[in-house]
Amino acid sequence: MKKVGFIVFAILLGVGLGALAAISLSWQQATQLPEWYDSQKQATNLDATESTIARDRIIRGITTTSSSGITRIDGELNATDINQLVVGAIATNPNYRPVLEGTRDINTTIQNGQVQSGAVVNLSEIPTEQLNPTERALLERLSQTFPALADREIYLGIEGQPSFEQGRLLLSEDTVIRVGDLRLTLDQLQSLFGVSREQIEQQINQKLQQEGLDLSIVEFQGDSAVVRGEVRSP
Repeated sequence: MKKVGFIVFAILLGVGLGALAAISLSWQQATQLPEWYDSQKQATNLDATESTIARDRIIRGITTTSSSGITRIDGELNATDINQLVVGAIATNPNYRPVLEGTRDINTTIQNGQVQSGAVVNLSEIPTEQLNPTERALLERLSQTFPALADREIYLGIEGQPSFEQGRLLLSEDTVIRVGDLRLTLDQLQSLFGVSREQIEQQINQKLQQEGLDLSIVEFQGDSAVVRGEVRSP
């Protein structure tokens, strides 16, 4: 479960920034900040220690361990819970520490089964020397193409209605990647960058398996998610 947030964030950074560099005619849309974001208000706590405490509290609330040692997952998560799991996955992963320095806030909502998750970032505050070569090249290319982006906040997000079938996460047909108020469909994503829906799904499901999570049910209903499954022993 933690890894879902990690993979989503990786997709947003890699694909979202690339999309922004590729679609120059949509500049005004691409730089639009979401309504929920207010730079004057206190943002989500991205501290690794605090995020771990909050994440573990949520996980304890939906897991039980039997006398035979099997840990079962069975519970309901609201948007705040899911957002905290996303934040916890990002804040506690050292690979994303440089990116967090430029992250202003992270937000997740669920409405009528539709999930929206994304982050507002300031690219100028990301220490490029701590990025890997691919990420560094992407940021440098973006800054050269759009110098005005070097010191401004932009929103990167993903939205859709994911489902689970036979223990595997599937993205809905209406899933989009958001860059500001600009929305890229999965077909556009594949056309522009060669990243297919199947590749994204495979990445997420592989990470869930590596984390030791066997999820049998994940249903997004109304403004919450019902989650059931098991945690495998390491």
